[in-house]
Amino acid sequence: MNYSLKCLPEDQLRLSGSELEHLLYTAIFPPLCVFGLIGNTLTIMVLVSNDLMSRANIFLACLAVCDVCFLILMIPHSMGNFDYFAFSLLFRYLYLRSKIHLVAFANWTSAVSIWLVVGVCFERVIGVRSPLHRLAAPSKRRLAAGLLLLLSACAALTCYNHVSQQCFMKLFCHDTQWISMCLDVNTNA
Repeated sequence: MNYSLKCLPEDQLRLSGSELEHLLYTAIFPPLCVFGLIGNTLTIMVLVSNDLMSRANIFLACLAVCDVCFLILMIPHSMGNFDYFAFSLLFRYLYLRSKIHLVAFANWTSAVSIWLVVGVCFERVIGVRSPLHRLAAPSKRRLAAGLLLLLSACAALTCYNHVSQQCFMKLFCHDTQWISMCLDVNTNA
């Protein structure tokens, strides 16, 4: 069968998996994303301009950067749920080609955020248990090395997401409809 001649209905071209997913990505995510981007940007500006930088403030600034990155990485998923983008040939091609990597980077930023929250909590516990410890200036070299180690460890733990699925793309309907199917690399197909 010549698939390039077969045209698929709009329901099969939609990128949302369910009505709930469509609702979440089109009605709830956009205002939350704008609110999150503005709030985290303000947080970064306040924490970075502070003359008295503590480890907790540095962790919180890094956490805000990770949150901004996560929200930016989620924007294409939200866009794909709007019909204007879902039916656009160029958007579908770019989105379907990069979806796996967008998810992988979103997982990485999420993992880094989780460990930064743990770091902030740990720093707060140390501050409560020994208040004089808070007066010591953090070593920039040790802090940078720790953050680099955290980024590297989270990247190592989530890098499998980039190669965990094999995606196949095919053009339908006289080369006007991109369709993609991703399979787990461990599946025998």
